[in-house]
Amino acid sequence: MDVIVAEKYQNHDKAFISIVLSFKLKSIQLGTRMDRNLFIDKRR
Repeated sequence: MDVIVAEKYQNHDKAFISIVLSFKLKSIQLGTRMDRNLFIDKRR
């Protein structure tokens, strides 16, 4: 029982980490655009 649960958590962690990494990459790309837009808005 414990082993199965541990394996499930490991698989979940791997999937979660990959999702988080892809999300971070997207948010970094979006973030740079958003930062530029905010910077332009502040200058107005």
